[in-house]
Amino acid sequence: MAGSQTLGLFFSDVEGSTALALRLGDAYDDLLARHRAIIREAFAAHGGTEHGTEGDSFFATFATAVDAVRASIDAQRGLGTEEWAPGEEIRVRIGVHVGAVRQHGANDLTGVDIHLAARVMSTGHGGQIVVTRSVVDQLLGSDIGARSLGEHQLKDIPHRTELFQIEAEGVSADSPPLRGVGRAGAIRLPRVDKAFFGRDSEIKTGLALVNSK
Repeated sequence: MAGSQTLGLFFSDVEGSTALALRLGDAYDDLLARHRAIIREAFAAHGGTEHGTEGDSFFATFATAVDAVRASIDAQRGLGTEEWAPGEEIRVRIGVHVGAVRQHGANDLTGVDIHLAARVMSTGHGGQIVVTRSVVDQLLGSDIGARSLGEHQLKDIPHRTELFQIEAEGVSADSPPLRGVGRAGAIRLPRVDKAFFGRDSEIKTGLALVNSK
């Protein structure tokens, strides 16, 4: 029987990864591997549990929103200070949400909030951390700042969602308008064939959504 719990939900992916991979060819593998190592170091430092990696995307959970956001900040700082090859860099967009999930075994999670967290991440740009009101409420009393980006209509989410940008040293503070939030010309994420995935469909669907370019 599935147990329900409330967790910090972290999604990330590399901005423009398709163009980057086409330009670099085999050299892209080294950049991607270093990017994964930096993100996993941030997970380890803040008690994150990795639930899936699809291409250049990550899905992880944390005990609290503060842990998830601190890991996000560490990841962006690590990526920003890494000595990439001349003229190249990896820019990652991160989304964090707090929500209820149901656990079916050691590593299988389901829940609507997983999909919402993936949608939140998809609105962002490289170097940015976008979070929901539920995250900001848990940040009260911490040393982490957040700036409201207003309420937005995310695709397939019935209610408008207030989004915020994390403000911290080493994190992008000057980003373009959010992507795919119900405005004209917004990106439309593709419907995913669940039969493609070999494990829990909720997690795999979320990873496929954030990995769409």
